[in-house]
Amino acid sequence: RKTLENYRILSSVCAAKIKHLNQARSFMTDGEEALIQAWSADMPKAKHLSCFKHFEDNCKEKLRTLGICNTKQQSAFINKVFGVRGKQEGILGAEDKKDLKRQLEASKAELDREERNVLGKDDAYDSKFWKYLESNYKMMKNSMVAKVRRRAGLKDGPTANQSAHTQTHQNL
Repeated sequence: RKTLENYRILSSVCAAKIKHLNQARSFMTDGEEALIQAWSADMPKAKHLSCFKHFEDNCKEKLRTLGICNTKQQSAFINKVFGVRGKQEGILGAEDKKDLKRQLEASKAELDREERNVLGKDDAYDSKFWKYLESNYKMMKNSMVAKVRRRAGLKDGPTANQSAHTQTHQNL
């Protein structure tokens, strides 16, 4: 079960077995609050970062709940948020919280228009995907922007994170 108590057992065993884990600069999770609390206790100097791949999955799930289920239709939204390697920088390529806010605000009209278009809605439709992104602004600014990631010793951008995520899961 995903409880703080269970996660604390896991993190404390790892901390006991791995020398200098308490000196780690960062750790990355899927956003599970109990997991973040557990690892923070054993790595007090580490910055929690949110995993781009898990957030991408969350965005795709949000799109599905809105009725945007087709992968090709979802790609316009996902590419706007995460970018396309070598072609387009996404919102999460933001340097810092001000840049993130600017990019998020600048994307509103385009994302709203795309949502209405894909769903066949008129201009009176109250678009929801951009609001979902806005509701995650605090998480993105605190644990996903480039400045935060560099301070934590990681490379910039979603594609660097996705590579690290894939490598981590392959090693498990």
